[in-house]
Amino acid sequence: GTGMLASPVGFWLAHALPERPLTLIFAAVLVLSSVRMWRQASASQGAHADARPASPACKLDPATGRLRWTGRCALTLGATGAMAGLLSGLLGVGGGFVLVPVLLLATDLPMAAAMATSMGVIALVSGAGALMAGFSGHMAWDVAWPFAIGALGGMLAGRAVAGRLSGPRLQQGFALLSMSVAAALLWRALA
Repeated sequence: GTGMLASPVGFWLAHALPERPLTLIFAAVLVLSSVRMWRQASASQGAHADARPASPACKLDPATGRLRWTGRCALTLGATGAMAGLLSGLLGVGGGFVLVPVLLLATDLPMAAAMATSMGVIALVSGAGALMAGFSGHMAWDVAWPFAIGALGGMLAGRAVAGRLSGPRLQQGFALLSMSVAAALLWRALA
């Protein structure tokens, strides 16, 4: 909910700021995310596989399998949702870059549940952002539909291949790809 409310604010900021600072902000988000992914993958291969805090803000109730909602839990997840929504509206990112790491740090959810939760939130926040862009006349539908269809196909292909690849190596590969994209964006913005 907080992500859906913050997404239009990010969208408004994206149209108020010049392109160069947005590109630099996006590149910075990619660099930070890439470094975090690389470190996390490297740690999972070593002796420190679980870097989670001993007392996360949100804990699962063993009897129900659901999160125990406390003020600290609601505040942590609400703030994270708002940040993801703001980044989604501002840069078109936020889900996996923000939600999965925070869900893993702030909760004791297993990785599969954190990823599934992130995907659900991404769908809701992206939907709000797409509606905002569509109603404001900024959506290039002739470009958006092929990308959406390609993304869906890529997601299905990725699910089929994911089980055959090592999680840490896949994460490191994605970190390298993200770092390469960040370098290209920085070059373009500063050249």
